Amino acid sequence: MSDIPTVRRKRRTAPNWFAQVRGSLLAFTLVTILGMVAIFALTSRAQAFSSDLNAARGHYPMIANTRLDDCVLCHLSGSKALNPYGQAYLASNRDFAAIEGLDSDGDGYSNLIEIQALSFPGNAADVPVQATPTNTPFPPMPPTPTPTATHIPPTATAPPPTQPPPTVEPSVPPPTQPPPGTEPSATPE
Repeated sequence: MSDIPTVRRKRRTAPNWFAQVRGSLLAFTLVTILGMVAIFALTSRAQAFSSDLNAARGHYPMIANTRLDDCVLCHLSGSKALNPYGQAYLASNRDFAAIEGLDSDGDGYSNLIEIQALSFPGNAADVPVQATPTNTPFPPMPPTPTPTATHIPPTATAPPPTQPPPTVEPSVPPPTQPPPGTEPSATPE
C-alpha cells in the first residue's frame, strides 16, 4: 500500500439553525393552511345562514325590514342553536311551505299565522296580537225611510223640433236673348 495518507472527507450536514428554520417554516405553513380552512368553513356556514334568511324573505316578502327579518327567526337569540321553528325548517329539508301548518313552538298558532302576524313562530311567548273588541257607543241610527212608489214615465228620444217650411221667393225668369239675325222688338211707350 502506498504511503500517501487518504483524506477522509466528512459529509457536509446542514447547520443546526437551518433545521430550526425548516421546522418553523413547516409549522407556519401548517398553521396558515389550518387557518384558511377554518376561515373557509366559517364563511361558508355564514353564507348558508344568509341564504336561509334570503329564502325566508323570498317565501314571505312581508317580513322584509321587520323584526322577523333576522337570524332569530330560526335561531335562539344570541346563539347558533336553532329554535323550534328553525329545527322544523331544517328537518323539512329547508322547505318553508312544508312547515307552514305546523305549530313549532306549541303556542296554539300555526307557523304561517304567526309569520303573517309578524310574531316569532319559534317562540311560544310571542303570539299574534289579537284585536280586542271595544265598547264604543254608536249614536242611534235614524230609521230608514220606506220607499214610496212613484210613477216615472218611460223616457224616449224626443222628436226633433218642427221647423217652419222654407220660404220660396218668386224667381224672375232670366231675360231671353233673341235669336241671331232678328231685331229686338220695340215695346210701346
